[in-house]
Amino acid sequence: MKEDVSGLIKSAIAGDQQSMNDLVQRVQPRIRAYILRSTLNEDLTEDIVQETMLQLLSSLKTLTNTSRFWPWLYRIANNKKISHFRKANRHPVHFSSIQEHLLESAMHDECDEISDGPALKELHGMILKTMEKLTHSERSILSLRCFENMPYNEIAEINGYAQTTARVQFLRARKKLKSNLVKQGLSRKAVLPALVLFGKFTADEAVAGTVTASSVSLTGGMTATQTVIATVKVGLVKYVTATAAAATITALGHTAWVQTHPHPYPPRDTVQSVHYTVQGIGLLDESDEKVAARPNNRSRKGDVDDGPYYSKGAYEQYLHFPEGPDGPVLVRMQRWELDPRTHQNTGKLCSWLQNGKAHYYFFAGPNRIYITNDPVGMLVLPTDSPEMVDFLLAHSSYQDNVLYSRDRKTGLIKNRKDRRVQTVGSYKTEYAYNSLTEGDFEPFWPEVKGTVDERDAMHYRGWTYVTIEGNLGEMTIQGQARIPFSYAAWKEHKPWLDITIGDKLHLIDTADGACLIDESAGTQTTYPAETFFTGLGRPWIGIRAYDTLRRDAARERIPFKNERKDETATVSLTRQVGKSQYEVKYTIDMLTDIITQIDLTNGDTQGQLTLTYVQDNIEAVASHYQQPSLPMTTVSVKSPQTSHWLMGLLKNSDEQSVSNIMLTRR
Repeated sequence: MKEDVSGLIKSAIAGDQQSMNDLVQRVQPRIRAYILRSTLNEDLTEDIVQETMLQLLSSLKTLTNTSRFWPWLYRIANNKKISHFRKANRHPVHFSSIQEHLLESAMHDECDEISDGPALKELHGMILKTMEKLTHSERSILSLRCFENMPYNEIAEINGYAQTTARVQFLRARKKLKSNLVKQGLSRKAVLPALVLFGKFTADEAVAGTVTASSVSLTGGMTATQTVIATVKVGLVKYVTATAAAATITALGHTAWVQTHPHPYPPRDTVQSVHYTVQGIGLLDESDEKVAARPNNRSRKGDVDDGPYYSKGAYEQYLHFPEGPDGPVLVRMQRWELDPRTHQNTGKLCSWLQNGKAHYYFFAGPNRIYITNDPVGMLVLPTDSPEMVDFLLAHSSYQDNVLYSRDRKTGLIKNRKDRRVQTVGSYKTEYAYNSLTEGDFEPFWPEVKGTVDERDAMHYRGWTYVTIEGNLGEMTIQGQARIPFSYAAWKEHKPWLDITIGDKLHLIDTADGACLIDESAGTQTTYPAETFFTGLGRPWIGIRAYDTLRRDAARERIPFKNERKDETATVSLTRQVGKSQYEVKYTIDMLTDIITQIDLTNGDTQGQLTLTYVQDNIEAVASHYQQPSLPMTTVSVKSPQTSHWLMGLLKNSDEQSVSNIMLTRR
């Protein structure tokens, strides 16, 4: 049952970060299943799994014998589990209180024809109560022996006792399981179906498929052939074949659970709001002194990507997606004092609000409200895919100390553990979906002394025009755009983009759609609206340019680096294709949250784009900025595989074939 990950282990020990990330992804489902089968407590399981993965990341280089990786990892998990029970004197909860998504991996195909509700619930309860009456150590050894097919010497190594003790402990646990089955009214020969059911309930989808009657090991006198038939003494059901018996018991448990336990997480495309609290992070210098906050950096909760850190308290987050999880986001945030011992929020401190009209910051010190140019920093959203989050964290230096746990059915983030601040320890964040209302994003300030509007003219107006000028080698690039700065402005002043590249290409992007026109080939290809804003700033979505550029890169799996000095930041995207390397480097003014310059590099070919924004006298220059119209006819219509057109332009300019600038993900 144990997967061969020896290649990943060697690469990870050698320092390859991607191999480390892949290793965690590969081993985590089995460790989670093992812990859950021992604890029967989902919350406790997530805590232990995340602590185990953190220990894996920090201690892998100490593993001298890579062939002993699995016993080594299971021992870490087992020790974490024992430590939790000892420290908190915790006891397993009833299995029936674990959420429905744990059962998603149970067999579905046999469920359609089953309709006897009372029988299902009774049989379902029998299996669960049987497992619940075992101790966590008994379930642990059954899991290691039956689901992981571990030999007794490895079980002994994991638990720290002799091999003969491991054999005796397993036989005792199996005997107790049989006895409990009989007490529930089931046959002693129902051991195997009960274990199959239990194994599927407690596994991720990727692991659940491996839990079958033939895969469960019951060495010591009971083979799969001898034990597969489940004789139900209370007369609930009768089956003809052994295969039908095992499959139907699994299906019965799943069906009964679904009937009585609604799923707590909504499908991703129906997410309208998220509520959660994270730990604030501050930066320490080399002498462990706090790095002073910049005077014009009041609306950012933690613009740091390097440690060491200190805790700045807790930040309660309210997110609202008025156009769905892939559209603009409204934000409310409350900073709390944090008790480092209990992790409890105490007194209120500063607050933030992005209600779609402007960005507000309540500064608790002078008791004033500031209206600012810049949004709150948000690099990772709870609605991001696992691949998106993994890529973002893989290119951020704090990745080894932040772990996310997801709902297996919807993919939404359930919780995360943050261990970046060593003096605080592990800070756990829980996520609640669709629990907010529009009223949660109304102004919520206390009585204040006054309001200070720090916005420049274009942010006060809510939108502006932009001129884009530059080149790539000998090829001229020029264009215009209209940019709204808030969700409210976006509704009335939709963004548009009109760019010509050399004498061949013309990009048009409007609220009605986007179009790529190749005048030399006579082709026109249409795309969804805002396609060509990928890789540019989109302030109307409520996420600052610094984060938007990194998120766009992660979405297209383009490696990136970022750096911030004072109020200027850079984000550099680099892609290696064969011997060619392409780089797009953005320069961002953090005070105004705008991109001021884009540098393009393709080998010896250099290029640069300058973006100029209109501040005042917008009416006087309006005639120079005309919204483009989409052509009436098109040759083809398609949705792009990917849409980072600046990187695509670099790649295709190699072959002087810039007509196809839609970058293909690799």
